Amino acid sequence: GVGSMTILIVLKQRAPEWPRALLVVVMTTLIASTLKLDQRGVEIVGAVPSGLPGPSLPLMDMALWRMLLPAAVTIGFVSFMEAVSVGKHFARENRYEIDPNQELVALGMANIAGGLLGGYPIAGGFSRTAVHVAAGARTQLAALVTVAVVAITLIFLTPLFHYMPKATLAAIILAAVMGLLDLREPKRLWNIKRVDFGLLLFTFVMTLSVGIQWGIVLGVGASLLLFVIRTTRPHVAVLGQVPGTEAYLNIKRHPHAQSLPGVLIVRIDAQFYFGNVSFLKDTLRDLEAERGEPLRAVVLDASGMNQLDSSAEAALCELDRDYTERGIKLLFSRVKGPVRDVMYRSGLLQRLDKEDRIFFRTHDAARHALNKPVTVPPPPSDADPRAPADRIGCTTSRG
Repeated sequence: GVGSMTILIVLKQRAPEWPRALLVVVMTTLIASTLKLDQRGVEIVGAVPSGLPGPSLPLMDMALWRMLLPAAVTIGFVSFMEAVSVGKHFARENRYEIDPNQELVALGMANIAGGLLGGYPIAGGFSRTAVHVAAGARTQLAALVTVAVVAITLIFLTPLFHYMPKATLAAIILAAVMGLLDLREPKRLWNIKRVDFGLLLFTFVMTLSVGIQWGIVLGVGASLLLFVIRTTRPHVAVLGQVPGTEAYLNIKRHPHAQSLPGVLIVRIDAQFYFGNVSFLKDTLRDLEAERGEPLRAVVLDASGMNQLDSSAEAALCELDRDYTERGIKLLFSRVKGPVRDVMYRSGLLQRLDKEDRIFFRTHDAARHALNKPVTVPPPPSDADPRAPADRIGCTTSRG
């Protein structure tokens, strides 16, 4: 095994055009055959069945299908993830793009064909792809050449592989996969975002511990869990006005931005849905308590809010009712189209519009909260009734 690895590495550096893997296979097979190494504890491939499989329909047994379905779904999911992961790696290295949808279609068609021939599940495996690339493969034609060579081998040459040491196969795979190790990426993730580095480390450890299939599944699961946690605890910024301008920035990042007296301006940088409704309510309550002064208005800058579901819309109505009972105006600014559509269908947008509480700009909302005049351009004649252009500001009326 060590000898095979050494030869493969040396030939890669000094004679990269040589068929390294083929030479090592021939050399080690001849040595194992001549010295009868299988009798001295060296594991060999042994008898390889010859001939090609014939087409056959799968068993139409629904009980068997139901039993196999969970494992089949897992295998399909892992196969797709593995194929896309290794595909993106080599696409990034060679500066081209892959289409995951097309990869999924190709994998599906290949597995249907393989199923009719009694083949193994098909995927773009890490080790096999690495061996292909190490052998000089650059296009899909390499796979067709491989198919032809395997077919010829299965029909005529299987006896020649009887004495091939398994250590040789391991050396070929290890030498190829070594090229996939990228130590710069973990360092980059550590410097840029350590949460992503943690995900990489977790997936790496799980892959070593429980295997590549479950390692990928657990890594994807951890990523989805982190996504859910992030969306249920979104970034919330308290905005202040930059003196002498109409700009409003995060006070924590821009200390020169100033809060307006009696006005709390908040920006939510995430979709607003049932998962973070309670978080937003608690955050607004805490921010109000931190101000230490009675509020006359709360302005929600919705520029970072991309989606709004029914639970979140109900929460906004509840917030509006609570603030109104306490004599606090709830104002909205920079509401995006998808969010505005939901508010329009629920009737909330019409009510806010009628009461002069929805604005194009955060500056206009802030001036309105301070009972200062707001200058608004006239709305376009063909305006969508859901668009804030029909009703932005406190002095214009609907057409």
